[in-house]
Amino acid sequence: METKELRIKISEKLEKADPDFLKAMLEFIEKYDADKTVAYKADGSPVSYAEYHKDLQESINQVAEGKTISQKDLEEESRDW
Repeated sequence: METKELRIKISEKLEKADPDFLKAMLEFIEKYDADKTVAYKADGSPVSYAEYHKDLQESINQVAEGKTISQKDLEEESRDW
């Protein structure tokens, strides 16, 4: 069965589904999306959507808290690496 046919069949079934089934399907889809690999670390290990989102939120919080470093300071610090 092709993707288009699958989408049609699933849509038809969802139109008739009860609320408990719909909630279960939503949980399944969200977990499926959260577990998907969306990037890779420098060592080649995968990064899931959930992990990426968590890391991104941490970065946003750091910026909001003023925990940043200027380009100049970073360049000076990197000379010691």
